Amino acid sequence: MNRNNGLSGSQPGFQERLLIHVPDSWQRLIAVIKHQAKAGQFIFIEGSHGAGKSTFGEVLRKKLVLNEELETSYQKLHPLSNVDQILGTIPQKAENLSVVIFDDANEVDAQVLEELIAINIEYFWVILAEPELVNRVPKLQNSRFTLPLFNKQDCHKLLNKQMQAVDLSINVPIMESEIVYYESKGFPGKVLRLGEKLQAKLTRQSSSVKSFDIANKGLLSSIVVGFGILIFLGYLFFSGDSKPVQDRQIIAEKQLQLDSLPVQTEQDDEAKSIAKEQSLELELEIPKPPPPTFAEWVASQNPDHFTIQLYSNKSRESAQKFKDDLDLADSYLYQVKVNNKLVYRVVWGNYPNRARAQLAIQSLPQNIIEQKPWLRSFSAIATELAQNPQKTSF
Repeated sequence: MNRNNGLSGSQPGFQERLLIHVPDSWQRLIAVIKHQAKAGQFIFIEGSHGAGKSTFGEVLRKKLVLNEELETSYQKLHPLSNVDQILGTIPQKAENLSVVIFDDANEVDAQVLEELIAINIEYFWVILAEPELVNRVPKLQNSRFTLPLFNKQDCHKLLNKQMQAVDLSINVPIMESEIVYYESKGFPGKVLRLGEKLQAKLTRQSSSVKSFDIANKGLLSSIVVGFGILIFLGYLFFSGDSKPVQDRQIIAEKQLQLDSLPVQTEQDDEAKSIAKEQSLELELEIPKPPPPTFAEWVASQNPDHFTIQLYSNKSRESAQKFKDDLDLADSYLYQVKVNNKLVYRVVWGNYPNRARAQLAIQSLPQNIIEQKPWLRSFSAIATELAQNPQKTSF
């Protein structure tokens, strides 16, 4: 059998060593392709830039190579690709149905793709491209699928395998994995790039822990040795027969010194208690600076950071009650005008990026999540306050 196990054209964007986790959603899509593969038909798999189309094409090729009923070839298209050139690189006289994977199909002229999918030959085309291609080749709409992005579990598995390929002792914490997931939005290429930064961070932490353990072991050994020396010196001191009477006299003098120390009485305790209360009273007399107003708080934040709007209502009493029941530090109530009507909003927290803020939302009680909290940048709120010069905080 003339099975094409190599790649036609250039290699995919992701190197083979990075194909370390295939999500279940990709496995299901591969099963759909195997089921739909028929001569003269095609399937269009769309994905945004960075969604992993080239990686998926490589995974698909490897999976199909194992299928004895299919022949497989792979081509990375470019603007100069034409029908004759494409057909010339496909294995001829195949014993089984040939599945041809076209990567970067959006690079080729639309007329070339239209001619290919119109040819009645024993090929099944798998077309990988960005969604905009369907506007140029409307026929692709007839068999159109979206390449799934990675979910949280996929992200965690991929990061763990990426780390353990370098150091088997590294396990990615769920919290760190979720941060990568939100920052990458499930795009596998971004997951891998963020994983490299996370790997450096976890490696430093692991080295610090190992160094700390070594230092602790060294300290413990020193303590044990020192304690042994003290016991030995004590043995020599007390077991000597040359000055037993003098030793007993020294011990007796030490005991007299201990007996002569003043005994702490209830009056002493009472005096200490009174002094402590007086100290607290003095502390209370020192005036504390008032907490910042909402406008001052917003002005002190990084404009690129985010806060979370938890509540919005036309009733000040309802908004105030929500804030009081919330009882969270760094929560503020402020008013703005929307369509010439006052609206009262409750915001909470300061987060350096969207991923951290999303994780904070997940930690909130369900009744607050039901209010559909949403992220606000401090720059947007500062602009809002500038447009509302009236009283803004309470």
